[in-house]
Amino acid sequence: MSHPEADHTWSTAPDQILIRIFEHGSIATIQDSDHPFTILVTRVCKRWKSIALSTPSVWRAIPVLPQRPDMTKLFLSCAGTSGSLSVCLHLNGKRWAAGHLERILEHAPRVKRLYVRTRRGFVFRVGCFQRLSQWNRCPALDHLELACKYPD
Repeated sequence: MSHPEADHTWSTAPDQILIRIFEHGSIATIQDSDHPFTILVTRVCKRWKSIALSTPSVWRAIPVLPQRPDMTKLFLSCAGTSGSLSVCLHLNGKRWAAGHLERILEHAPRVKRLYVRTRRGFVFRVGCFQRLSQWNRCPALDHLELACKYPD
C-alpha cells in the first residue's frame, strides 16, 4: 500500500534532483541488456518524461542492443551534440549489425567510456574485433571494457 505523503514527495521533488537520479541510473544500468533505465523513467509520469526528454545528459549512456536498433538512434538524438558519451555494445550473435557500430563511430570523438558485452567469444568469431579497432578515433576514451558472458 502506497503512503500518500511518499507519492507527494516524488511529485514535488525538484527537477535538478530528478535529473541527477536519472543521470546516475542511466550510467549504473548501461550494461543491462534488458530495459534501459532512461526509457523506464520516461514511462513513470508525464513530468518525468518531460524532464528526461529535455535533458541531454540523461541520454549520454547509450546501450546498443542489436534487437532494438531504433533505441540507438533515439539515444543519440536525445543526447545532444556536445558532452561525453558512454557506450555499451551488446553483441548477441547473428542479430548484430555493423550499422550499430558505424552509427556510434560517427560520434567517436565524444566517447569517453566503451563497454563491449558479448557471448562466448562472439567478438572474435564474427570479426567484430577488427571493427572495434576503429575506436582509435576516440581521443576522449579513458575506459574500455570487454566482457564475455560465457568465455571459451
